[in-house]
Amino acid sequence: MKKKLEKIYILFKFDFKTSGFLFFLPLVMWMVSIFQLMIQHSQQANDIYNSIIVFQGIYIPFAGWGLMYRLKEMYEDGASDTLKPYYRSNLIFDINRYLSIHLMGTIIWCLFFSMKYNISIIWPIHMIHFFLITLLFMFLGTALVVTIKNIEFSLTIFFIYLIIEFATLGEYMPWPHVFIFQNAVWDTQLKIKFISISTYIIILFCTTLIFINRDSGKAID
Repeated sequence: MKKKLEKIYILFKFDFKTSGFLFFLPLVMWMVSIFQLMIQHSQQANDIYNSIIVFQGIYIPFAGWGLMYRLKEMYEDGASDTLKPYYRSNLIFDINRYLSIHLMGTIIWCLFFSMKYNISIIWPIHMIHFFLITLLFMFLGTALVVTIKNIEFSLTIFFIYLIIEFATLGEYMPWPHVFIFQNAVWDTQLKIKFISISTYIIILFCTTLIFINRDSGKAID
């Protein structure tokens, strides 16, 4: 157990060295979402729901932030081909450590929310939704990096989607709408949304695996 914790610490330390202070951006976004929740005094349904929208918009999309910067090392100029098989073999472990720490942030936010409001507002629909879009954005980030092979272009596409989706409240644009901007009801439309998000997760995860295996295989050859 001690060796495993030491390995996790070393990996996070290495990720910090490669990404710099951008490594802490998800933490900053989490703190902003907590602060917004704490200063929200209104008990009106619309205002309460704004806290949910803020959380799913500024914290959850950063689930794959650390992984994106980790995988970008595979495509840096001068990167050793011997590192590519290493990244492939550690991909699942890297996913687990970033997913775990991100879900911890989500759970803590939900605890703060339940202390201020009624937990039934977010349970079970929104908490299930939080988990699904956490996986979605994690694998969207990894899929963008391994297909485009450039962190700047990947982040540009990522933020364009995010900004336009929130600016239009999930309307107008002909692409998948994964956020929930209004009071959710467990109906057929919501079930279809959850099934669609689950399908996107599988597609993006498979895309990540296919491309990273292909790139690692080229490195070995």
